[in-house]
Amino acid sequence: MRLALLRPLARPSFQPGLYRRAVNEGWRQNPSVNVPTRRAYSNQTSESRPSKQLNLLILAGVGLITYGTYSYIYEKYYRWPATVKANLRGGIKAKMAGDLDLSISYFRSAWDEAKYLDKGVLGSDVYKKATGVAIYLAEVLEMKKQYNESSIVLEEAYNYLAQRSASLSRADKWRKVELAAKLGDLAELDDKHIEEGRWKSRAVEDYLRGFNEKTDGSKQPMLVVSDIVPNREDQATPFMTLAWYHLRRGEAAYAIELLNKAASMLGGQGTLTELNTRSDVENICRAGTLFAIIGHAWLRFNDSDPSRLDFNTIQNMIIASVLMGGKAADSTLLNGDNRECSMAVWLAGTAMAKLAQRTGDLDAAKKIIDQLNTDAKKHEAEGSEEVIASAQEFLTEIGIGALKQSPKGKHQVELDLDTSSSSQGDKPTAQ
Repeated sequence: MRLALLRPLARPSFQPGLYRRAVNEGWRQNPSVNVPTRRAYSNQTSESRPSKQLNLLILAGVGLITYGTYSYIYEKYYRWPATVKANLRGGIKAKMAGDLDLSISYFRSAWDEAKYLDKGVLGSDVYKKATGVAIYLAEVLEMKKQYNESSIVLEEAYNYLAQRSASLSRADKWRKVELAAKLGDLAELDDKHIEEGRWKSRAVEDYLRGFNEKTDGSKQPMLVVSDIVPNREDQATPFMTLAWYHLRRGEAAYAIELLNKAASMLGGQGTLTELNTRSDVENICRAGTLFAIIGHAWLRFNDSDPSRLDFNTIQNMIIASVLMGGKAADSTLLNGDNRECSMAVWLAGTAMAKLAQRTGDLDAAKKIIDQLNTDAKKHEAEGSEEVIASAQEFLTEIGIGALKQSPKGKHQVELDLDTSSSSQGDKPTAQ
């Protein structure tokens, strides 16, 4: 299917280089870009919060950011002062018993004492151990849906680290990024959209301030943060969650750059690297999904919020998404389970059809949609219907709009051939 999708684009009327550039010439070659200086977040209220499907599926399998394990609480447990140790034990016991109010009381007492302890008492990783207590407390508060109270505790922990910025280790800096991202998530859950934007922006700023890219002897890009957080999904999450925040507000130009950065982190600058593990395969497909979403966002919002990407770059990104998804889907490491790759290919295919439609090449658009529907019908038993439904829901939620469901079957879609509504303003034209 992957290569078949590209065939309609091989015709002379639809190839890279045949259309004038929609914006400027700056991004002609490499779709991977650095995140720009932060743009002020919007004060506009979100019309809707993303659904569970959005969090679980389109956030590249990431969902709301987590803190990893709480091993630092237990490491060298004997070093905790007796009162803190007793409160931690009581809080954990009460939580396991389901008495959340009692658990909160214990953890609050532990945090009130732990934040004043120094290295002489706690030993190594003192900051992670202390803030770990705050995380325990915030987690139980969140379980009771006390999002505001949970945010207050986590903001205390964030400020605790910020006040010690000169002595933070790289692991401490990553904890700071995690706390900011989690504060953004809690603000979203509590419908505090200005706070959501502020904290999600702060997470990206702290990341860029604390972790810069470096180059090893082979000149392959490597993130310093990977020494602390080897999981690429976790590295890319702050950029993706901030991108969704802006995209839901129609602020596509900045969202596109954030997604581009995240895709580069997931896919190794968008290259088809050696696929050694299942995680490598899935990350390649997640990167392909993000490139496809960039294409959808550009087509939907570029007239109202122009991006620095030009038309040809977007087209190449979408083609790259198909190739990345196809390459990874063929890997034996997936053991037949290629949900992530199916998502990348389907989103890229629909974006490709919309791209052809925008240029007036309706024949190519129809062929792409026919190929998508043929493949979906062929693989219906493998979950294509669920993948397509989830992708449609996501595109609708972030304001991009999905293709119409076909009466021929739930797993099939149709292209809206009303070209007057598919593009506003100037369309790319053939040279």
